[in-house]
Amino acid sequence: MPISALVITLRRNVCAGGEREPVLAGIAREACLELGKPEGARVPAVCETPTLEEGRRLVERLMSMEGVANVDVLSVDFEDLHFEDA
Repeated sequence: MPISALVITLRRNVCAGGEREPVLAGIAREACLELGKPEGARVPAVCETPTLEEGRRLVERLMSMEGVANVDVLSVDFEDLHFEDA
């Protein structure tokens, strides 16, 4: 299973307006995500998805969420996949 390290950056108005907790709760609904401790507008996260394609779709969903400014993919470990699985 691919394991990805992400940094989710929240929009400035979310952090400044006190709306961070509802946005974080929405992000946390993604079952494959494990969120770290937020540092300002940035939230570290690790996700484990069955395929690389599902990981890509997760990033797209996160990017489309209200309150999310950006998602940086820091690394993807997929060494346990066979080439045809990727």
